Amino acid sequence: MSHSWIPYIIWIAVIAIIFWFLWVFVVPQVLSEAKTLDPLEQVEFIEYVEVPDPLCLSRVEELERQLGIEEEQNMIEFKRAQVEVKARVL
Repeated sequence: MSHSWIPYIIWIAVIAIIFWFLWVFVVPQVLSEAKTLDPLEQVEFIEYVEVPDPLCLSRVEELERQLGIEEEQNMIEFKRAQVEVKARVL
């Protein structure tokens, strides 16, 4: 049984053509665009820094505290429901 090398040669030729196309057309285009880019155009400067309002921060802290209390209450109710279910099962 003879083994044909023609499909392998065709695949190598196709891959070579693809790499040649990339090297001849794509790489020079990318390099020329990279040379024309100004590094400072890529950076966005922040002109000011907004200082948060202390009243707003205290409100956020209050809401976080309330949320923590609600989570604790929900956990207590969940534990009570578990105990009730266990009591019913027993």
